[in-house]
Amino acid sequence: MAKEFSKNIQQRTPSGLIVAILAILSLYSQSILINQFAISVLIILGMIEIIRLIKNKVTVAVASIAIFIVISLISIDLIKFFVLFSALLWIFILISMIFFRGWFGKLDHSMIVTFNLMGFYASFLYMCSISNINETNNFLVIFFIVLNIAVFDISAYLFGTNFGKRKIFPNISPNKSLEGFVFGAIICFLLLLAFLYFQLIDIKILSILLLSLLFAVLGDIYESYFKRINNVKDSGTILPGHGGILDRIDSHMCTFPIVTIITILFL
Repeated sequence: MAKEFSKNIQQRTPSGLIVAILAILSLYSQSILINQFAISVLIILGMIEIIRLIKNKVTVAVASIAIFIVISLISIDLIKFFVLFSALLWIFILISMIFFRGWFGKLDHSMIVTFNLMGFYASFLYMCSISNINETNNFLVIFFIVLNIAVFDISAYLFGTNFGKRKIFPNISPNKSLEGFVFGAIICFLLLLAFLYFQLIDIKILSILLLSLLFAVLGDIYESYFKRINNVKDSGTILPGHGGILDRIDSHMCTFPIVTIITILFL
């Protein structure tokens, strides 16, 4: 067990560092064009992974390309509506997974995942395009969202793997434990308190970032569900130790649309 854990960490670290450095450089540039290019590459790779996993390849491929082009060309005001749709879709997923699992399993999840991926794309573009969020630089807020999810994932994984006993969704994602979730949330809370102390964020953004952890878990669990019904462990192999692009951005696909809608409505 210890050797397998150590080997997994060694595989994850190099690819994780490369992705982290590229993300930091992209956001640090504060260029809408550079960030749109970077997110477009991720979305296209994610589309390819979805198409490889499913049976109705042509339908999903055509729908993905059409939605991708529309989102890339329409105005920011119209992008809001797609972000709202994506956020509502995630609420639908949450309710269905809790109360209507049998009926939920009969749906076409290839299209749902496609809309989730495009919702992430739309919300990321929207957050790049606005000037500030509650008087905080919008690119800095995006960085904090990505960092918050990364810190949560890493700390929850490390603690949950070694000490996790109570599984959250054992039939869907057996590696997710309550102990890991709580530990990850505590670490993120302490980190965000440090950001608040140094006035990098305010209490509203801190609250939103903490709340976003719940949606990060939802995104992770739903992507695990999608992989399970397609009988695969990972969505791809492009990132050694992590799997595919969808494995890396599953939490972001849920978090970004929800956080974007909250900022539109309340900040």
